[in-house]
Amino acid sequence: MKLTIYHDGQYWVGVVEEQDQGKLKAARYIFGAEPKDEEILHFIREEMWELVSRLSQEVAIKWSETKKVNPKRLARQAAY
Repeated sequence: MKLTIYHDGQYWVGVVEEQDQGKLKAARYIFGAEPKDEEILHFIREEMWELVSRLSQEVAIKWSETKKVNPKRLARQAAY
């Protein structure tokens, strides 16, 4: 299980990811203002488990291996 917290430009958001039997489940939680360490710990101990347990919707995602493009080549292509 992985928790990622980031600022989306307006709010601080937490994304919880869990892999279960080869399937990826994810949920988003909006903190609002920048969360303090205590708020994050409370979320992990109390609210995260409830959020993850409610994840029941499954979505099929196709993963495709993309070839990494050289940044200089990408810049040249963008210039055209």
